[in-house]
Amino acid sequence: MKAFWNPVQARHAPQFFLQRGTVKRNFEVPARAEALLAACRDMRMDVTAPPAADRLALGAVHPADYLDFLRDGPAAWEALPEKGPELVPNIHPSPEMLANGARPSGTIVGQVGWYTADTSCPIAAATWPAAEAAAAGAIAAADEAAAGRHAYALARPPGHHA
Repeated sequence: MKAFWNPVQARHAPQFFLQRGTVKRNFEVPARAEALLAACRDMRMDVTAPPAADRLALGAVHPADYLDFLRDGPAAWEALPEKGPELVPNIHPSPEMLANGARPSGTIVGQVGWYTADTSCPIAAATWPAAEAAAAGAIAAADEAAAGRHAYALARPPGHHA
C-alpha cells in the first residue's frame, strides 16, 4: 500500500492556539506527522512523495481567491508594522455584514478574517507549501483508490480535512 507524504509538510509548525480566550501552544505540530509516518513505515507501506497538484485540481475544491490568499497572504502580513509571527484573525464578518453583501477585503487584516473560520489554525510562510503538498497527497491517494488500490495520504496541515 502506498502512503503519500512530502517532507515540506513538516515545515508547517504553528505556535499559536487560542482556546477559551487563553493563548496556548498549538497541538498540531510536526511530531504528530512524524508519529504517523513511523507507523506507516512500521506497517511497511511504500512512503512516497506525490506528484505536484495542479492549480485546476486545487481549484475544483477551493476558490481561486482563497488559494491566492493562502499563497500570498504571509508576504502581505510580513509587510505590516507591529504584527505577530503568524496570520491570526482579529475580525470576522458578522452575519449582518454578510447579509448586506460583504465581500473580501483588499487588506491583509480583513482577508485573514474573511478566509479563516477561527483562530485555531494560524497561517505562516510555510503553510502554503505544506497545504499544497498535502492536497497533492490527497489527490494521489484518491487516484490510487479510483484505480482499485489502497492508499493513505498523510496530510499537514490537516485543517478541516482531518
